[in-house]
Amino acid sequence: MVSPLTKVLIIESDPKGLTELQKIFSVLKNSHQVILAHELVDGINLCEKKRPDIVLLGLELLDSPSSATLSHFSSKIKDIPTVVLADEDSELHALRAVQNGAEAYLIKSGLNVSTVLQTLHQAVWNHKIKSEIEQLHKQNEAVLDSITDGVIVLDSKGRVTSLNKAAERITG
Repeated sequence: MVSPLTKVLIIESDPKGLTELQKIFSVLKNSHQVILAHELVDGINLCEKKRPDIVLLGLELLDSPSSATLSHFSSKIKDIPTVVLADEDSELHALRAVQNGAEAYLIKSGLNVSTVLQTLHQAVWNHKIKSEIEQLHKQNEAVLDSITDGVIVLDSKGRVTSLNKAAERITG
């Protein structure tokens, strides 16, 4: 049985970075289908239409400053794993992007097939785990809220970390 191609959307304005990525994905053409966008607005539209499995998002795009690219993208697209692409001199922006929701980052000057594949697989895995944790958290909240007794959860230092609805009613 043939496995389906992994759809990768690359949103990148930098011609040099794009050329490097295209070389890498030409080697992976039997396992990855590449969709290209040069501007953020086009990338968001393609995400909605093509539903890629993963997005490689350049931080510095023609229509978006690096400080706003991920937040704007994430406000529109929430359920697709994202790897940010950064220049060597903007690695700090890439690290911030990971802290703000991207699954991983790649430095464009260090790209090779192995690094890209490993990063894509890790990003998809991280995204899956985050989604499962979020789902479990919602289930736990629903269970706690269905209990009619007040439940207060404390951390190891005795600080309140959460209350169910009954505990909120009791404590005011």
